[in-house]
Amino acid sequence: MKIFLAGATGAIGRRLLPMLVSAGHTVTATTQHPDKMRSIHSAGAIPMLVNALDKEEVLAAVEKAHPEIIIHQLTAIPANLNLRHFDEGFSVTNRLRTEGTDYLLAAARAVGPAGSSHKATPDGMQELGIGLRPKTIR
Repeated sequence: MKIFLAGATGAIGRRLLPMLVSAGHTVTATTQHPDKMRSIHSAGAIPMLVNALDKEEVLAAVEKAHPEIIIHQLTAIPANLNLRHFDEGFSVTNRLRTEGTDYLLAAARAVGPAGSSHKATPDGMQELGIGLRPKTIR
């Protein structure tokens, strides 16, 4: 299956990417960081540099990849998040969750009926042949 993984180098995306590839999917994986393109390629996916807050850029990327499924894992949580300024630290992530989601959904509609958008959940990943099990935290 052709999959477009938006946010392939974030906390969940970087773990999800090798699972999708090893399950036999052809994955186009995005990042906003040029220095992370090599890690996407090394994982066996097609890297794509995309600003997810640029509607035209998102549309062009999805049209080029022409995926059957779009998986949304876009975040921009700073490594040095200051919980005293939580709103500030999450401002870009909140935009990705609203504007970025809107742009991905618009791109999925533009690609046609084969394109659909999903947030990675255990049930959704099961459908893609990936079993996600919760880890016990001790």
